[in-house]
Amino acid sequence: QSVRPISLSMSLIAPQGSQQSSTPQCCCNRPALRSLIGRNEAPRRAAAVSRARRARPICPPIWGMRAVLQRVKSASVTVDGQVVSKIGPGLLCLIGVGKDDVAADAEYICRKILNIRLWPNLENRERAFDSNCVDNGYELLLVSQFTLFGRLKGNKLDFSRAMSPLTAKDQYQQFVERVRAAYEGDRVKDGVFGAMMDVELINDGPVTINIDSQER
Repeated sequence: QSVRPISLSMSLIAPQGSQQSSTPQCCCNRPALRSLIGRNEAPRRAAAVSRARRARPICPPIWGMRAVLQRVKSASVTVDGQVVSKIGPGLLCLIGVGKDDVAADAEYICRKILNIRLWPNLENRERAFDSNCVDNGYELLLVSQFTLFGRLKGNKLDFSRAMSPLTAKDQYQQFVERVRAAYEGDRVKDGVFGAMMDVELINDGPVTINIDSQER
């Protein structure tokens, strides 16, 4: 008499009266085993992540260009008792040139200054922050501000992240010309690079925004 091979299936091991599942049940579905597997896998994953981080090259930070934009009703710059620039409604822009600043940083900051939406919609004033300086025909006052790259070492200020004054002056002047070329030149005013300036403004809001060309 021949012996037929026995095929084990879920129906043979399922208790009588129980409903057979349409999909095989993996032992990992048991809570105790899942918990055990999870505890064993966690240290391995953590070790793998740690190794990957150590292997990843550490890139030094890049210090490009920074700007502090203040929405104003009016602003002016005075040097040695003489008003050298003033604007009505618009933006007062403090500009810091970092030691690694290149044309792409200046282009980014210029584009943001002209396009950032800090005023209400022109047709529906209830829609705040929906129009930019160009839409409204407002003015810009650019002021060089190397202290935007200052940092504290204890209680002492360190400006090593800012570009040196001789190089920064050319970079800053090129930035001013870039903004004037992208907008209406007579609506873009400037302070005096490197001078002790008295900056007066009436902040509208107040609304103040920080922009960094390396944080895109």
